[in-house]
Amino acid sequence: MVTPDPEGIAYWANALQHGLDRAAVADHMLHSGSSARHIVDSFFAGYLHRKSDVVGGTFLTVAISNGSASVEMTAVKILASDEYFSEAAASVSN
Repeated sequence: MVTPDPEGIAYWANALQHGLDRAAVADHMLHSGSSARHIVDSFFAGYLHRKSDVVGGTFLTVAISNGSASVEMTAVKILASDEYFSEAAASVSN
């Protein structure tokens, strides 16, 4: 979970008071760079049992943030990777 900063809270509270609907705020937060990075990092940790590398983590974060990849498709990309299958095979054989 990402802890909101006071400036961010004030910004979104003001936007809501001036007519922006909650769905738009939620959509923005879910597709923000920090949210996308948190998702990507959690996928790497949960599925590959390591931290994301700079190139791969950045690529997937940008893809989620700009809408060219969904969160679900990002998980599929990681789960379909050679690295995931190698690790899964190693854990089954142990």
